[in-house]
Order: sequence, then C-alpha cells, then structure tokens
Amino acid sequence: MIIQSNSPVLEKEIKNLISTLEKHGAWFHDQLALVDVDGSFSVQVHGSLNPNELMLKLPYKLLLPIEHLGLTVKGEEFHMNPDPERLSAAQIEVAKPVIEIFNLTNKVKIHREECLWIKYRDYPDLPNALLESRTVNQAVQKKHSYLNRFKDAMDDNEFMCWSFLQARVLGTDWDNGEKLSSIMPFVDYYNHDQNGCPYYIRGKGDAGRSMFIYNRQPYHYTCESFVKYGSYDAVDTLFNYGFPDMNSSFVRSVPLNVTIEGFGELKINAFAGSKPSQKLPKGLEPLRPVMPLVKRENDGLTISHVIIPIEERPHSMRRILQSTIRTLVGPEAPRETVVENVYMAEQKIMDANIKFYKDFISMAEGYDAPDDLKQPLIDVARGQLNKLYKYLYKPDFFKIQPANDSEDNEVVDCSDTDADSEGSIGEAVSE
Repeated sequence: MIIQSNSPVLEKEIKNLISTLEKHGAWFHDQLALVDVDGSFSVQVHGSLNPNELMLKLPYKLLLPIEHLGLTVKGEEFHMNPDPERLSAAQIEVAKPVIEIFNLTNKVKIHREECLWIKYRDYPDLPNALLESRTVNQAVQKKHSYLNRFKDAMDDNEFMCWSFLQARVLGTDWDNGEKLSSIMPFVDYYNHDQNGCPYYIRGKGDAGRSMFIYNRQPYHYTCESFVKYGSYDAVDTLFNYGFPDMNSSFVRSVPLNVTIEGFGELKINAFAGSKPSQKLPKGLEPLRPVMPLVKRENDGLTISHVIIPIEERPHSMRRILQSTIRTLVGPEAPRETVVENVYMAEQKIMDANIKFYKDFISMAEGYDAPDDLKQPLIDVARGQLNKLYKYLYKPDFFKIQPANDSEDNEVVDCSDTDADSEGSIGEAVSE
C-alpha cells in the first residue's frame, strides 16, 4: 500500500487507518496508492497491473453505520459519540481515524462552501427548476426542504452533517435486520466513474461478508482507479453527490406520461437507483443495468425511469419500450401496434427531454443571479442536450428482426418491488 501526501500529520493518520483496518482483516494490494493533493484524494495504481485485478478487501463488519456513530458538527469539525452497545470495539477503533481524516482535510469547511443545497439558498429557483427533471426520493426531499427554508427543514449544523454523510455512504443490511447507511473506510476515497468498479459483496453473515474492489482504470491519461457509485447521469450525481458526471453515457428521462391509445398510459417517473432484482426474460437480462421497475395500475403502467442511451446499449430504450408496451397491450395485440407505439413513445420521450433542457437554459440565462451560480447549472443542461442530440435513431430497427421475434413477447414484471426506492452510493453486487 502506497501513501503520498504533502502533510506529514495527514499521512500519519492515513497510515493509522490502514494499519487498523489490516489488523481487523482488511487487505490492500501492494500497488494500490492513495494520493493526497491538498486534502483531495484519488486512488491510483502505481506500476503495471491487469484490469479487474483485486485491489482491496474490506470486511463487512468494519463498515460504520452512521446511525450509531453519534456524529455532529461543531464549528468546523466533526465530533463523534459512538454507541458502544451498537458498534463493535473494532468499528469504534476504525471510526476514530476516519473522522480525524475528515477534519484534517477540512471537509466541513469545504462542504459548506461547495454543497449545492447550501450554496443556492438565496437563489433556490435555479436548482428547483432543474429538479423538475427528477422524481425525488426522501433524501432529496430533505435537501429540497432545506434549500427552500421550509418549516420542517433541519438546522444548519444538522443539515451540514447529514448532507455530507449522505454523499458517502452505502446502504447496508445487517444480521439483526437493521437497514443502515454506512461509511466505507478507505473505499470512501475512491472517485466515481460510470466505468468504475461496482462494490461487490461476497460471503454470508456480518462476520463472513466482505466488500471487494477490483482495478478499473478506464482512461489512458491517468493511473487513477475508479468505483461506480451507481447508474447515474449528470443530473443524478449533481443532486445526490454534489458533482455532475459529464462523462455519463446516458440521460435519465424527465417524468412524463405517454398515452397508448386504446390501452392506457405509461406513467414514466425519473427515480435514480431503481432496478429490478428478480429474474428477467432471457432476451432482456443483458439490459438489467438500465431496466426500470414496472408496476401495473388501473389505467396503465407506472415505470420507475427510462434511460436514454447515447453510447452503450444504443437500442436499449427501444427494446425496453417494446417489452413494456407489449406488457400493456397484451399478447394478442398485433405486432404492428407495438412497433407503432414504440416509435411514438420514443419520439415523445426525446421531444420532452430536449424541450425541458432548452427551457431550463432559457430560464437560467434570464434569471437574476450571479454568473458563477447560473453557469454551472447551464453547463449541466447543455451537456444533457449534447447527449440527447446524439441519440441514435434507427427507423428500420424492427424491420430487420424476424416477424416472429420472440423478444417482442417478452414482458417486464417488476411489480413486487417498490418503485420509490433509491440507490445508495454504490451498486453493491452480492454474489
């Protein structure tokens, strides 16, 4: 394990964290490097190393549930009052350098200055307008309440602590039945990229499970290794983690309703992090990362989200619409009915998204706010538009398939899963 820092005090505390983790069963590759540049971390690989090689193993029992850490903000520092009845001695021992490193890298001060929900409180109309592109979950509703100074909003220090932690935790299930949000020691220092490594969870029981991270260095110009927080576009990461992932290869559609004449409506939501957990039809299994949750309602179907692909899986939206519309119209409806409505729905989705981001840019440019607040959000909207303009239309898509193509009759049945669920920071993959 390699550590590079221009702060001897910080370097010492990082070494303390690594040695504490190793003492309790963690493992780090010799070529793994944590590089500190003025308190900003990147995880790199130094030397030649194959892609997908194991880089670290973190025992599940060393994850730190924030609900039991007793974290508060006082002045410019985090303070911890852990519950010894809910946390093990090892967890408390690991938590101490984790929190100390937060303080040594000035995380409170930086978060106060950079947090979107704090920074835009005097100009809430800008993020409010962009937020119309999403169906918000409970966490974003809390942020929205603070932004708009609603009566139920947290106070400044409470929100500061909560919002900081929300951007760096993993949703965890424990043996005692608790569903908690947990800090991932060291793994937290990885940066996100859509081509990064998901968080793999293997083993059984709190004592037997571990988190595994593999080498993913998707860019030739850097030796940085990335993880994947989840399947998010630029707006998703902006609202959930405070930065826009402009490298994301898709756009999550804005909410809209599409009427399938004579059969009902497709109510398309825009939840981030929702995906089916059950088995999918064989032809749709490769699309699992972008598959929505689908629930039958009296007047049609409710869909958790629609992903508009730009580079990867270029026809995935069309195939998912095909299967979803077949679910709505039933197996007896002519294939031509499905095909016509897929093209119609596709066009409505594209038109709605292009209009939304063009309208947002027009509104933001004319809004009375400082340029350094307007421009970042305008840039995000323009980035979304640039991707939408590159969407690959292929009018003969269905014509090149055999008329009896079995995929046309494959349906999505994800109604047993709550469509109002939100992904945590990592797409934890249990094996």
